[in-house]
Amino acid sequence: MRGRERNRDSVNFRFTQKVVEALAPSAYFWFGVCYKRRYNAFEQVTRMPVQLPLDHLHDLWPKELRGARIGALLHPTSVSSKLEHASQILEKLSGELFQLRAFFGPQHGFLGQTQDNMIEWKSYEHPRLRIPVYSLYGEHREPTPEMLDDVEALIVDLQDVGARYYTFIWTLYLCMRACEKRGATVVVLDRPNPINGITVADRERLRIVRRHASDPDPPRPHHRRTRHPVS
Repeated sequence: MRGRERNRDSVNFRFTQKVVEALAPSAYFWFGVCYKRRYNAFEQVTRMPVQLPLDHLHDLWPKELRGARIGALLHPTSVSSKLEHASQILEKLSGELFQLRAFFGPQHGFLGQTQDNMIEWKSYEHPRLRIPVYSLYGEHREPTPEMLDDVEALIVDLQDVGARYYTFIWTLYLCMRACEKRGATVVVLDRPNPINGITVADRERLRIVRRHASDPDPPRPHHRRTRHPVS
């Protein structure tokens, strides 16, 4: 009996081996075709230039906001295509396009000082520019009227990943709400979504985001990226 089982196993193995050998060339062919298509698509994407508004503020800045007193909501990845931080670029343009009066920072800090999750941070004075750097992830999640007293327009330049549970999109929402009450303009600098900018997963809001927004029924966040000037 054991001999028959061994013979049957041997026949099954040889049969499977022949099937694999027969299908292997076709499998390799289609794998190559699929890989080549994906590689070509990736190559086209990597060759596509990405234009950041931060690199072209001199040309894009609205005429009606020339000379306005501005604040800027930034974080560590608010950088130009040359990896220059937005705060340095805004400093250079201050006095020519606008008057830089304040910085704001979301979760993890204006320059990433609080990388651990759910760690709050306090407002402080910029050591060189002597302007306030307001924390929007500490005692306040939303700009107070006092923070916006000297701000006519708020620039928001936050690199996001298009995922609902990140708090950056909600900090933007709360800033828009506060600026609307004060009659201030909000200018959002568009940035590409590093995930791919195409996929959208329409799922229920997560509780962590609702807690951050402090709103019983906040509007659905934008899944893809922070984008488009608004007022």
